[in-house]
Amino acid sequence: MPPIYKGHAGATSGWYRRGQVDDVNVLLHFGVMRDLGNPVVGLAALGLEAYGGVRGNLDLDGGGRALFAMPALHLAAGLDYSVLDRDLSPLVRLEVPVRRGG
Repeated sequence: MPPIYKGHAGATSGWYRRGQVDDVNVLLHFGVMRDLGNPVVGLAALGLEAYGGVRGNLDLDGGGRALFAMPALHLAAGLDYSVLDRDLSPLVRLEVPVRRGG
């Protein structure tokens, strides 16, 4: 039986756009997900995640996320809080595994 709590870590890069300014960002993140119900089925999970990195002209960025995920569909949605912007934003995420374990 898989564990109910699953830790994860990773890196993200992309473009951050606020107004007319485009900034490249690089973030490292780590978090934990807890399955709701049977972890083999993977219908639903709740998660918390923290991240930190740099954006644009090497401005430090960081924050946290609260997520509701459907692991079987590799989808997640939730809220993202950015410390640099002091802003709470909605988040939708597609989680595509590079290598599937099992």
